[in-house]
Amino acid sequence: MRAFLLAVTLLLLAETLGARDKGLSVLEVERVKHICGGLLDTQYLSKPWKQLEPYYRDERAVASETVCSASCGGEITLRGGYFISCLYCNPMKVGSGKPWGPKDAQVWSISLRKGDKIIFHREIGPKPNPELPW
Repeated sequence: MRAFLLAVTLLLLAETLGARDKGLSVLEVERVKHICGGLLDTQYLSKPWKQLEPYYRDERAVASETVCSASCGGEITLRGGYFISCLYCNPMKVGSGKPWGPKDAQVWSISLRKGDKIIFHREIGPKPNPELPW
């Protein structure tokens, strides 16, 4: 009986872990596209971005590198090989000691893709930084 319970527990654990890497359903992809459209002109990773958490591949989904010059860009890894890529204006406050204000890092381009295929893309064009970093 103990071996049976252990086997059932292991099966349930495997199913739970496997669900994390389960691809997005058609309805989930549509929901993510809708969310992405609403994230334009919001601050990168601000409260509205939490809507994407159920679709993250894992807890390190946002921990990917962000690359900055005049604009910054990064990716968020979703389940099933999907990625969200976005661009936002560089707040140019790194090392200045100034915290980001509500108008810093406003997302101006966002894409949902799977591999090299773009599933969804919207952009509004970059906006200048609201204040100089110095």
